Formats: sequence, structure tokens, C-alpha cells
Amino acid sequence: MTKVLKGGEIGKSITIHELGGTVGQTSMEIDGVQRLQRNQRLILFLQKIPNSDQYMIHSFTLGKFYIVQDSTGATIVQSAIEGTIVVPSQSRAAHAETQPLKQKPYDQFITDLHSVLKSQQAGGEE
Repeated sequence: MTKVLKGGEIGKSITIHELGGTVGQTSMEIDGVQRLQRNQRLILFLQKIPNSDQYMIHSFTLGKFYIVQDSTGATIVQSAIEGTIVVPSQSRAAHAETQPLKQKPYDQFITDLHSVLKSQQAGGEE
């Protein structure tokens, strides 16, 4: 973990629970959902598990975005779930007229995220 954008101070490592796993010889996997891997570059929207120091990815895996290089070498952010989109940071009314993106340049994603967080702080949202 390299950076926390919202929330309190946490350590250099955290425990994240995902659906699925193995107990004995019985395994459960969620089709189409890739498990977290060491050294992946990700942006995660997490929620704390009540009465615990552990976390889960917000809204199943909708809160999971990969940071990858595109074919030109540019750093982009793309959703972890096929068919999920990265939406431009505009009002909801504008979304109806805007073509959603399946990926977004990293710097723009972070700028948009900071903008949303700033507006939440100004409005008193948590």
C-alpha cells in the first residue's frame, strides 16, 4: 500500500477479505472475479469490516480498479469487472449525454477522485 486518499491513518499493510476461498477440499470462486495478487497496482475503494481491523472491497469488486500501461505506454485506470465503466466526473444529468469510458488516464482518474472527495468534505458527506 502506498497511499490513503480518504479515511484515517492505517499501517503499511492491511487485511482485505474477498468472497470465495477454500476450506478443506471445498473451494468457491466467483466467475469472472480475479483475486488480489501481490505487487498489483490497484486503486481500491474499501470499507471497514465492523468490529475488526480488516477491510473488504466496497460493493463486491466494483470498488477495484487496475493501474496498468496501455499499448502506448500511458498509465491508465480500468475497472476490474468486464462491463463496468469509469464515469467522467460530471453531474448525473450530464452522464446521460456522456459516453462512459471503460478506462481513464491515471492522472485524470486521480484528479477526478480528489475533486469528488473535496466536494464531499465541503458538503459534510462521509
